[in-house]
Amino acid sequence: MGSPLFISEKLSEIAGIHAGDGHLRKNGEELEISGSFEEKEYYDACVIPLFNSVFDLKLKGRYFLTKGTYGFRVSNLKIKQTLLELGFPLGKKSDIVRIPEQILSSRDKTLQVAFLRGLCDTDGSISFDKKMKNSNFFKKYRHFYPRVCFSTTSEILARQVYSLVKELGFYSCFFTKAARKPTQNISYDICLNGKDALLLWMSSIKPSNQVKFSRYSVWQRYGFCPPKTTYEQRQKILKGELNPNSLYGPVM
Repeated sequence: MGSPLFISEKLSEIAGIHAGDGHLRKNGEELEISGSFEEKEYYDACVIPLFNSVFDLKLKGRYFLTKGTYGFRVSNLKIKQTLLELGFPLGKKSDIVRIPEQILSSRDKTLQVAFLRGLCDTDGSISFDKKMKNSNFFKKYRHFYPRVCFSTTSEILARQVYSLVKELGFYSCFFTKAARKPTQNISYDICLNGKDALLLWMSSIKPSNQVKFSRYSVWQRYGFCPPKTTYEQRQKILKGELNPNSLYGPVM
């Protein structure tokens, strides 16, 4: 019988990344992890170095043009065995994925924080809303109110994340969304709302995905972040090359 799997902070973050963006094929021979083209910087600076460090590899990122994603594919027995030992399934996992028990039950909270960082860097979101019923001009016409959200079709993962963020000191809301089409599944959303929740999230979880972090950076500098902006636009805003107010039409 082999020795128990050692769960490091890096491996815990990899587990979160795989839970969010990973796919271990049914035959177990190949792992693919990829995100949007915009996330190339995150994959090159964080995801790929994590895998190279933990599994002693020399992976490089690539574009998957037919899928419109950027990431990597790898066939590696050690990765396969590690993911299986963590409880991840072969093949489609979106409806059944869960937090590995070794991480969920650990007394080391840094492992749980690392898992949440990996999961939410890949599958979470940071957004900002207006308050249309507010009489204050700024709050009515600018997207100032923060939300950190995570959505999944795995009920067990959603409930585990909801419990975990509560244990870590966050107040969150849990929503169930009915499927809109016969081909869709019920989804489960966990949201942390408000300025205090966002600031605690950023200081405690320390997200690594610059595409999502850039929204926070714009909000931090201007007090709001326009919706539907590209990463390139947010970079220009932060460099002072684009006025975020110019992305709003005239107020009637």
